[in-house]
Amino acid sequence: METMEAEDVASLTTYFGKDATSRYGDKAKDGAVEIETKAFAKVKYQKVLKEASSDYNKRLEVEGSDDSFQYILNGKVLTDNYAGDLASITPDLLKEVKVVWGEELNSNFNANGKRAVVIIVASPPKNLYNGKEKFNQK
Repeated sequence: METMEAEDVASLTTYFGKDATSRYGDKAKDGAVEIETKAFAKVKYQKVLKEASSDYNKRLEVEGSDDSFQYILNGKVLTDNYAGDLASITPDLLKEVKVVWGEELNSNFNANGKRAVVIIVASPPKNLYNGKEKFNQK
């Protein structure tokens, strides 16, 4: 952890009691902390989105990365530090993925400098801190 930069962290998850020891054995009897980096989170959410949408998969192949994508989650434009939130979306939570590019991107979205908009509709994960707010639900 001493070599890890704070800006590289996507999420932290804490486990206690039986939850910790069932995951990590006796060495976690006092609890455990999982740290997920943004790079790992990106791999996770891209895998889920690629499996859910052939358009996403194709666009990602064309662009080579998602650096030029604008993500919109449940109507909320994601701007900073969203990798952990997107990585928390599992296939059972995902309701819809729509990818917009080309003429529709320019006419329907103000996505300056972006080459694609990825519209995601999903339920919030059960135990995500501030999940309903992050997923724009009341």
